[in-house]
Amino acid sequence: MPSLNTIEQVQSYLASLVDLVYKQESVSSVLDLPPEKVRVLDNASPYIKIPKIIFDGGLRNYDRGDGAKKGGITLEWEYMKLEQDRGRAFNIDVVENMESLGVILAMMSSEYIRIHVSPELDAYRFWTYYDKSEHTKEENITDENAEDALGTAIATLKDEEVPANRLVLFCSNSFYKTLKDNVRSRRLVTGEAVQNGITRYDDIPVYTVPKNRFNTKITILDTDDGGYSTTGKDINFMLMDKEAAVQYVKHVDNKIFTPAENILADAYHWRYRIFHDASSPENKHKGIYVNSVPSA
Repeated sequence: MPSLNTIEQVQSYLASLVDLVYKQESVSSVLDLPPEKVRVLDNASPYIKIPKIIFDGGLRNYDRGDGAKKGGITLEWEYMKLEQDRGRAFNIDVVENMESLGVILAMMSSEYIRIHVSPELDAYRFWTYYDKSEHTKEENITDENAEDALGTAIATLKDEEVPANRLVLFCSNSFYKTLKDNVRSRRLVTGEAVQNGITRYDDIPVYTVPKNRFNTKITILDTDDGGYSTTGKDINFMLMDKEAAVQYVKHVDNKIFTPAENILADAYHWRYRIFHDASSPENKHKGIYVNSVPSA
């Protein structure tokens, strides 16, 4: 049986592994809030606070005698309730894992996050942002209209005065292929250098999203199989202001219990739990543009 030191090493490794795999496998992780943009009320509360600065009016004429007219600045806090409390637990029989505990548990944790956790987080977040968006359009994307469709989205958000350096583009693999083929064809005609992929379009970072994570409606399941199901329309692309996304993970639990600690079975017990949610500030809904396939 592995020594206590081995168990502690595996536990320490799993703790560091969770964040690493999440960052690698979750497409939406690029929208995670920096710590200074969120306030946790207390450990017992399911709410967090998002800061919002309100200015009392725009510019007025400057008086050379009295100076600038005074205005007011108010810091308001928008409350967000975290409601997604998800988890799963597994037993690993002691005999089957006696000689390879570290390898099996390390693989099990990373694979579970890759196969189940990251897809559900992405699907839930993109559905949430679609639901909050004030700019949505249904459209069949073709070779002829792909760039026009994206150009319309870019122009719309720039008219909403979203800073160009805050824009980010998420797109389906199908839309990405069409866009890439169009760009490649144009470069061949103009003699520009042809690249295999597109990491930026109009200087906007581009991220592809697997189809099962990119839908206008999902249902979070609490069945034996767990997970989620897609129940809406496939999304072609989502252009958004990074400031329009509020996603926060308050608690992650990723622990191994030894057979001595497991009173129910002669097995190592692995437990995973994540408490999180996503939303969008009310004054940022205009910073989300979603293009989806037409309703059937």
